[in-house]
Amino acid sequence: MTVVWPAHFSADVVKHAFGGGRLSAYCLALEAWRRGLSVTFTDGDLRRFSVSDGKKSSLR
Repeated sequence: MTVVWPAHFSADVVKHAFGGGRLSAYCLALEAWRRGLSVTFTDGDLRRFSVSDGKKSSLR
């Protein structure tokens, strides 16, 4: 099985996710995406994102 990652989960982005609490937010967003939810980062520091299932949404 080949996994195709969305552009905002690319290696270039991941390397900036380490430090300052960003990794845990990144991991949460990645797991939400893996479960089929829509994930949108709302800042360039990968600290804030929204998750939606199409009916409900949550801002982290």
